[in-house]
Amino acid sequence: MADPPGLEIIKATYGAEQHSEDVTKAVKGLIKDGSLNITVSPQAFGIIDPAPGIQKLLQVNASLNGGAPTLFTAEDSNQLVINAPTIKKDDGPKSAGSQFTAVIWYILVTFIGTFFTACSYSFGAYGLGSSFLGILFALVVAAISLTLGITESNAGPFGLLWLVLGAGGLPLSIAFMICLVDPNYINFDWAKKTIEPVVEAVAPSIE
Repeated sequence: MADPPGLEIIKATYGAEQHSEDVTKAVKGLIKDGSLNITVSPQAFGIIDPAPGIQKLLQVNASLNGGAPTLFTAEDSNQLVINAPTIKKDDGPKSAGSQFTAVIWYILVTFIGTFFTACSYSFGAYGLGSSFLGILFALVVAAISLTLGITESNAGPFGLLWLVLGAGGLPLSIAFMICLVDPNYINFDWAKKTIEPVVEAVAPSIE
């Protein structure tokens, strides 16, 4: 469903007693960014004075943000200002369900981001033997995780996929390129020491 218009002109008339003209179309054309700001005069509506020499009145029947119609009036030479910027549904208060989903999302993002940040540091510090590279990789992956965690907050599982690809893709791409040049350059002993205890603990339960 589309967002309700900020300011909707239902009908507008300008004149005095029986000498009035419908200026609805002209008034609608004067709305800018959900606001109407005009000085009442025949020239403002591009019409000939419907009642020369007589004080005239502008009457605007308008709906603000989809609400009930309201009548606004202003006499000749006076200013009429109506402000009603469009209210987007996303700007309203979040429901309890959406807040719970957001909490779950950020928990998963924190877990995935922390995991890949730690792996990136270990890859640089132990696999490549450089603490500087470990810190650099960890900072880059942490920045990627934070950015994707914020920008993809409403993307659901698809957003998590981008997070995994973005955070885990950097160290994997670097390792792949290094292996193409020198397969023995990377020391994978640190990975074996980390994985083997997990495998040994899981294997008996599987059997």
